[in-house]
Amino acid sequence: MAILVELLTDHEFLLFDEIKNGINPELVEFLLDKLVNARQQVLVTTHSPMILNYLDDQVARGCPIFTRRSGLWSPRVRRPAMLILVSGEGVTDMGRCIASAQCSGQEFEAGPMAWLVDQLLEARMDYSFLSVERMVFATKSRVSDVSKSLKPPTLVGRKRKQETAYFFRNARAMSQARTEARQRGG
Repeated sequence: MAILVELLTDHEFLLFDEIKNGINPELVEFLLDKLVNARQQVLVTTHSPMILNYLDDQVARGCPIFTRRSGLWSPRVRRPAMLILVSGEGVTDMGRCIASAQCSGQEFEAGPMAWLVDQLLEARMDYSFLSVERMVFATKSRVSDVSKSLKPPTLVGRKRKQETAYFFRNARAMSQARTEARQRGG
């Protein structure tokens, strides 16, 4: 009950050590659902692998896991939940797809801008999106095709109606391409 009350506080960060201890096993799943959907950042520790079984696969994949080797704790490499979608005009920009209109991993030949984005994010996130294959590239033609298939936007600018609609539609197309990449497991 005390854990649920903490979710109602103004605290921005919550830490719960050994979350499973002292809780009725039938309530653990309910409690974890509440913590996953909390507005606060939540850190939970446990020795029980059963905790991961209560989480949705997508949430569990994004959880950092630490293992103990030779008396030292070290992170076990996991695929981060964050996905970066980039688009550009060619190999001198963000890069290019070798075989398709949307790609990642070995099919993506990263250009200088993709490497720059990756380095900036790696400095902040402590991992390379390119090396863990979480950077997806969509060609300009792919974004354009998706954009043309979308309904016209309802938001337009006062001075440049066409230009604003163009950028708004392309942003929606990038969002849709990202959603499709996530659904394919990218």
